[in-house]
Amino acid sequence: MLNKITIAEIQKRYGRLTVVIPVRFAHDRDDMFERLAYVEEDRRRPQNVNILVVDDGSPKRLADEMRIRCSERGYSYAHIESEYLPFSIARARNVGASLARSDYIMFQDVDLIPYDGFYEAVLKEIKVQGLDDNGQMFLMFGVIYLSQKATKDFLEHDRETRKETYLQHLFDARGDLVEKVSTGTSVIAINREYYLARGGNDEDFQRWGFDDIEFNCRCIRKVRKFPLPEEFKQDYKNCATITEYKGWKSIYRLFGDMTFQKGIMLFHAWHEVDFNSDYQKGRSVNERLFNQKLINFATKGIEPPPLPSAMEGNTLLFSETNPFIHSREFLPRLGNVFLEKEDEFTTKALLRYIKANNITRVLMHNPYATTKRLGFYKALRRRKIPYLIAERGALRDSVFFDPNGFNSDSSSYDSSNWDKPLGKQEEQSVENYIRQEMAEDSSLESQGARRGVAGIRKKLGVRPNQKILFVPLQRPSDTVIKYMCGPIETHDRFLELVGETATALGEEWVVVVKKHPLEDLTPEIPHVVFDNDAHVKDMLEACEAMLLINSGVGCLGMIWGKPVYHAGAAFYSHPAINRQVTAAEEILEGIQSGFKPNREKVYRFISYLINDFYSFGKFTTREAKWEGDSRMTVTTAIDFYQIRGLGQTRFNARTEQGVITGRETILMDRYRFAMSVKPSPNTRGKQAPVPPPPEATAESGEPAPLSRREKLRRKKERNPRQYYADSKFFMARLYSKIAF
Repeated sequence: MLNKITIAEIQKRYGRLTVVIPVRFAHDRDDMFERLAYVEEDRRRPQNVNILVVDDGSPKRLADEMRIRCSERGYSYAHIESEYLPFSIARARNVGASLARSDYIMFQDVDLIPYDGFYEAVLKEIKVQGLDDNGQMFLMFGVIYLSQKATKDFLEHDRETRKETYLQHLFDARGDLVEKVSTGTSVIAINREYYLARGGNDEDFQRWGFDDIEFNCRCIRKVRKFPLPEEFKQDYKNCATITEYKGWKSIYRLFGDMTFQKGIMLFHAWHEVDFNSDYQKGRSVNERLFNQKLINFATKGIEPPPLPSAMEGNTLLFSETNPFIHSREFLPRLGNVFLEKEDEFTTKALLRYIKANNITRVLMHNPYATTKRLGFYKALRRRKIPYLIAERGALRDSVFFDPNGFNSDSSSYDSSNWDKPLGKQEEQSVENYIRQEMAEDSSLESQGARRGVAGIRKKLGVRPNQKILFVPLQRPSDTVIKYMCGPIETHDRFLELVGETATALGEEWVVVVKKHPLEDLTPEIPHVVFDNDAHVKDMLEACEAMLLINSGVGCLGMIWGKPVYHAGAAFYSHPAINRQVTAAEEILEGIQSGFKPNREKVYRFISYLINDFYSFGKFTTREAKWEGDSRMTVTTAIDFYQIRGLGQTRFNARTEQGVITGRETILMDRYRFAMSVKPSPNTRGKQAPVPPPPEATAESGEPAPLSRREKLRRKKERNPRQYYADSKFFMARLYSKIAF
């Protein structure tokens, strides 16, 4: 896609928002240059709001002139070499999203006019609606369509009151000035990297229509802002007149209603529309395509391939099936991806390939997993070629992307990166995380059933006056054992240390050892007790201290406030929060001196991991055979809900089930009457028929009095405008002015 761009002048200044304006110069639209200046009708446009004009295939002469005009106004400009292809607004939007240099993007057609303060309002809405905290959320903005006469008047009207004046014309149903209003539009503001991860607008749509709607419908389903309406896939009525919460249009417009009710909208400048043009004729084809893609995403999750972020350069990967290094959720943050087979390279060939293809970085999984990969890793480090190492972190659901190494050989864990005072918000996030982790039963590896502290002590026969030293064993074949045992040197030497410590501690302590869940053999260690079925979190609760080599369980120990003694090279090693030991005497000295981890520094370290360094996602795993008769856990997919260390923005997604805003919101007022009519139990989602009014009774000869519901039904049929105008709900009253 990006190799089709022949002219690109992109401002280097990074912004908060980029307004992407897709265009193609048409000979029957000689006002194009004039309309490029519409964004300047907002004289208060903030400095961190950039303008990017994406030209999809204007002829070279006109493209050159457009580039000059954009440069004069301080806009960025990109031209796509697509003159002999049908105009694709989807293609233009996608190129704009890839080239933009900002956290967020907003799509704005060239015919739309803002007012003073519009872009400030957009930035405020990004903050108010929490887009930084929920990267799946997006904003939508309504559009008021002006008549030919009103377009000229609007641009000449006093800037201080033009928005309010034309809103009043809308409310007064001035059809001569306001042709229509739409709150379900293509004008959205969204996290740029999330847009790219979704694959952007589907370029299977050609010419005009439905590309934006299909993308927005995917986002609507993923964000779970509102409850999904019945029969979501149904194209029911239209966004302006729909009064039942049914079909995709009923939820689609709610996103625009939300900002419209806050007085944030754009105004559409009138222009002639040729409904016989090739561009317009594509609508019917696109509509059929849209209906199919709506079903495909709802049932199979099918989306277009992710798009690259141009500013991220080129990244070399060695797998498209390993979820640690290949996931649509973070691929755009790697720029253009070069995918090659690791086995086909020697170290020298790899270095030549990096130079020849201008590779910005190499992303690899655990570099110690194979001898060949370790050779690559060492060569990259020696030559200071940028790389990223991806692997599972020490905490539940965690993944790291480390530009400085792997575990204990990485400088990313140096105290200079994390030993800093925490603000109230950061401290609260750590406390929330600790509470959640202590309450959560799940762990990195499969565990036995929870028994609680009392259950553990009873099973093991631990007397009331005895204390527990917990020893979680690691796998002898694990790379952090083979390469990072550090001062203890070997796994066997560590087992000897455990036995020596058990002897030295005497009767006041019970050393409880738990083998790794994927190991089948239990080693022989004198004077210890094994509890291989214990849940690791029960043991953390029950123990007074921990001894291990360099297991990630050490991080959990610090979260539980336990003294952690580690015998190997551990990435979390720091004298204020744990102790490095190689002899039983050192452990005894720590216990006798009353060593406790410094709570404030533990909080700082955990805050660094959960807020700054670790990404998080839900893992899909399976157990597989490994060397000999041993087993291993294979990760087949990771559904990321937090991304750190890649790209320009921090991605966060909600992990809570359910919707953000329920049916009680006033945004649902227009659907309130239809909701009040209960569906018949024999009709699947269909409205129950309203019974006819009762006939005259034989006794009185007078008709029985009508129910309130029947009166409302008749009023709606007789005078629908008055029916909505008399409603107690604001949106229904507004609807009466817009729709009739």
